[in-house]
Amino acid sequence: MGSAVFLYRDYAVTGLLTGGSWRPALPLANVQNPDIGVVARSTDASHAATKLILDLGVTKIVGGFAIGPSNMSPGAAYRVRAYSDQALSDLLYDSSVTIVPGSVIDWGDPGVWLEWENPDFWNGYINFDDTINLPLYLGIVFPADIFAQYFLVEIFDDVNPDGYVQIGRVLCTKAWRPSLNYAPDSNALGIEANTDVQTSIDGNRSYWEHAQRRTWRCSFPYLPEAEAFDSVFSMANASGVSRQVFIIPDPDDGTRARKRNFLATFKALPAIAQLNVELGSTELDFEEVL
Repeated sequence: MGSAVFLYRDYAVTGLLTGGSWRPALPLANVQNPDIGVVARSTDASHAATKLILDLGVTKIVGGFAIGPSNMSPGAAYRVRAYSDQALSDLLYDSSVTIVPGSVIDWGDPGVWLEWENPDFWNGYINFDDTINLPLYLGIVFPADIFAQYFLVEIFDDVNPDGYVQIGRVLCTKAWRPSLNYAPDSNALGIEANTDVQTSIDGNRSYWEHAQRRTWRCSFPYLPEAEAFDSVFSMANASGVSRQVFIIPDPDDGTRARKRNFLATFKALPAIAQLNVELGSTELDFEEVL
């Protein structure tokens, strides 16, 4: 299990986006709109069409990327590279070509066990029955913060059955990587059932289902004082309750990434307690962006 990561303060929203081939009615600039329903759609699914270059305008301290929701198909891959120069020659970071987490079975995950009769045992794909209504996001966390201005994002999904790649958001962000992870006895991933219910006189009930929203709450009972009052405070101050944060509760759990990682906002801004002379504590409470 890895420590949680929080991606916040989006720099891409004011950056310059170029590259690839995107439909005029659904242009690449749409990924800068916080409304994830305003999407960018490539003209086709070829590698040449499904890439983009992000210029932040000036060098920024960057900790990661969040991309999605997307229609990327099982087995699709991505690559993110960072550069210091416009010619994209001075490489600072390279994710390498990486299969989208959660889209194919990771046989190295000790939590994965399937009977050989199971169709997924043979095709190697994750059973999508549990994730059919969940948006697909990529959460790319750099091993350490980098100082960069230019980024190249590539998507490899030539056989996408839709014939194109569609993306709702591209976020290039700061990252908070807690030095001490959240408490194992004080965290909860939940689903809010957004359903209207009407009960008739005879007791019969009618239901109108809307999109369900994930929530995640976690507690950090012990944090270094500087981390609590700098990192947590900065994330809360930068995000408020309207600006988006991408949460990754366990970066090592690729198999369940689609269930656990999502774009969120704070339900309420966290309070920070002075626990001891050199320690602080806080609790974070998030709800999914729909």
